[in-house]
Amino acid sequence: MPARVIISILGTEEQGIVLDPYIGSGTTAVAAKLLGHKYIGIDRSEAYIQMTCERLNSSVKEKPKIQEELALHVVETTFKERKAKGENVGKFRPTEEDQLRLFDKSKDQDKGYNL
Repeated sequence: MPARVIISILGTEEQGIVLDPYIGSGTTAVAAKLLGHKYIGIDRSEAYIQMTCERLNSSVKEKPKIQEELALHVVETTFKERKAKGENVGKFRPTEEDQLRLFDKSKDQDKGYNL
């Protein structure tokens, strides 16, 4: 999970918790740590857990990479802020008019009309 996704969801103002149920090499945990968030990582592989621990212990080395990634992404409002205002949070919710239009299109396609 890229650092900019963590920032988009959790923001930067308060500390959040990032859960990674398949931690693998620990990229998400390292990004969360460097961004000031808590993290929980789960994996069955001892090798991956060890790799993650090593990366977390030397995470300062990865800070320039995180800063470079964040420079590419500007967040005007976080997911949490958009959700609180009732704004778009990434889910498509067709209006009744959209549903009728889609229904009418599918009926026309069944008749062999070109739209």
